[in-house]
Amino acid sequence: MLTTKVAGYKGKTVRSWAELPTEAIQSLATWHLNITAPTRPLPATWDFYTNPEHKHRYIPYPEYLIYVAARDAKAVEALMCVCTRWGVTLEQHPFWTHAIQCFDPYGACAHFAWFATISSGNATSSFVATTPFHFRAILHTSCLPCRINFPQSNTGLGSARWTVNTLRLGMVNVCGEHFSSAGGDVNTIDVNSRGSRRARDDAVRVARDELKRAEWAVAQAVVVGCGYEGWQAVGDAAAAGSGPGFAGSGSVDLVSSPRGATNEPQAQAAHFLQQARAVVDQAYLDTTGGRERLAGDTGLAENEDDCAFPGAKATCRSCRAEWLWRCAVLDAGLAREGHGVEMVSGGLPVTAGALFVDVDVADFCGGERRKDDDGAGAQLTESLGTRVDMPGYFSPQEDMKVLVSAYVECGEGTIERVLGTAMERGWLRANTRWGDLRKQALASAGFREGALTSRMARSSVDAIRDVPYANDAAACTAYASTTIPDECYDEDSSEPGDDPLGNEEDESLDMAVKEMALTDWARARVLDGAWAAPADVHHRMKDGDANPYVPAVHPVHWSVCSDPSAPRCAPSAATEGSVRAIGTVGWIDAASQCHPGPPTQPPPTQCLAEKANNAFVKQMRSILLPVFSNVVRRLVIDYAIDPVEHITQVQGRKPLPPAICAARMTIAEVVQQLREEVGLWFDGPQLLREIPHVPQSIDHLSQNSKEVLIIIWREACTPLYQCRCSICERQHCDATKIIGAGEG
Repeated sequence: MLTTKVAGYKGKTVRSWAELPTEAIQSLATWHLNITAPTRPLPATWDFYTNPEHKHRYIPYPEYLIYVAARDAKAVEALMCVCTRWGVTLEQHPFWTHAIQCFDPYGACAHFAWFATISSGNATSSFVATTPFHFRAILHTSCLPCRINFPQSNTGLGSARWTVNTLRLGMVNVCGEHFSSAGGDVNTIDVNSRGSRRARDDAVRVARDELKRAEWAVAQAVVVGCGYEGWQAVGDAAAAGSGPGFAGSGSVDLVSSPRGATNEPQAQAAHFLQQARAVVDQAYLDTTGGRERLAGDTGLAENEDDCAFPGAKATCRSCRAEWLWRCAVLDAGLAREGHGVEMVSGGLPVTAGALFVDVDVADFCGGERRKDDDGAGAQLTESLGTRVDMPGYFSPQEDMKVLVSAYVECGEGTIERVLGTAMERGWLRANTRWGDLRKQALASAGFREGALTSRMARSSVDAIRDVPYANDAAACTAYASTTIPDECYDEDSSEPGDDPLGNEEDESLDMAVKEMALTDWARARVLDGAWAAPADVHHRMKDGDANPYVPAVHPVHWSVCSDPSAPRCAPSAATEGSVRAIGTVGWIDAASQCHPGPPTQPPPTQCLAEKANNAFVKQMRSILLPVFSNVVRRLVIDYAIDPVEHITQVQGRKPLPPAICAARMTIAEVVQQLREEVGLWFDGPQLLREIPHVPQSIDHLSQNSKEVLIIIWREACTPLYQCRCSICERQHCDATKIIGAGEG
């Protein structure tokens, strides 16, 4: 009888992921590590994917391997949890052998390895030192910073005493030295480690080898007679082993020397040898500078920013600069929506495609931004700097340069404070006259302190000495500025002094300048008809679905000086009713329809929004309180006229007291009177000094903005509710006399 043999696991629907061969599972794990390596967190100084300019620098390769092994172990362990078969198979993955060799190169912990299971009584147990359990035991009992800083020794093995939380590796074990405030959190490179000495030794060795190679090539050229073969040998040596800046520097052209330069071979060889030594010295300086920056000077400082680095005792310069850049990218809106924002906020390496600007990570502000990338992001990048190069920031403003440098180099302050100050300064520079006011304030303070540059004239020195107050530097400068022509000044003697202001004076000056700038900005907004409070604009608050932009009209239009050359057009539908209400007929200027002007960006921070809101409230009171008082005065005058005449005017109804009339009036009715009644803007025969544009409606204002108008209206109505008895009147008269006598 014939039987049919059925092949097992035929087709893809029978075999599952758990039944894959051992080689396939291990290959999948290897491919997974290789593919996801560019997106895994890595310190900025070791990141090749987003920082190509770091490729020429010295990279501590053993330290790098230990860090990567500790980082990728979690990824392999995650694959081991897919199913039981995968866990058993990946226990034999070559990754564990490599990781154990990196952490324990001399086998100091090999006797702690796991034993293999005994299959029978006659079999002998054997060590299994390549399992993930042995690697995890080494990692949990060793100090990770010590192993990274000293990879070629047993330093740190079995010395773990404390557990700290890190941003990239999570919970790691450290020794007592690295847990203390002096050692800080997990740092890949110590200040006093052997890496710095090894970097300097390698740099010296490379430079000496290059110089010996150049000397040998020149000697060969001299022996040959400086012919073509000799110069070709020199060129080959220079191109083969000179390092950065040797062959392609442009100052040494060893290959293109003429064949006829054989008359003085000794002089020619000495000349080119001198140039070769100069180029090698320059390459040596460049190389040692980069290596010392990476391996020695890490800028460790005690951590003051618990929000950005929670649980860290200390941070290095690279971490502070990297995370300051990442937070700046997010706040400025330079990261693209979706994956780009997740990469930046999650600490993953960021490619140029994840940003709105087509530049590298270390130069995200070096190129041109998008045309539509303005507003708060442009203000932040303009204030923080036109170029950010970790770990040095280059800001056009001296004050921001000092603040950013203090955080990056010394760890003073927090990222929130640095970016908040940068956004505030950018907003103030873009929307107010903060820069001009600051310059004027500094000049005024320097003049008061007598720290101005003393400019002396050669021909009038004796005349200045004859002045009684010539010993005073400020008086001397003032006298010279009024008596000596400018062409007589000796500019060579003008030496700019140091900053005359101390830290406390400088802070008080900045606060005063900021207050003046916000006051000027708020006054301009109130006069322009933009009566929305800055705090409401900052919190995006408005009244329902009302249009946030409402045009404003000037109640005394004929008092506004207009440019005769400005274009004139017919009134629009929005302003026609108001223009007709105040008695205007005909054409109006096109500029009168542009009130309020384009809305400015809201204050970027809560602190600045509160200060701007306080300045706005003060300016609203200063400008609207006089005209509100005129409204109250009109109510009092209307009530004080002849009752018979008043009854005739109001169709037989008795007049109401002004207090009751003021209480029944809504704030919208009061604003309507401001917009329609021209007589309210007069103070006697003269107009009020400040007459703002009045919005056609206040329905678009939020309740907080309306509350500001209500408070001012209540203050204007205060005299209506004062007691009018004889005692109070007598006290009021006495107080008025005392005030008048004091003023007299």
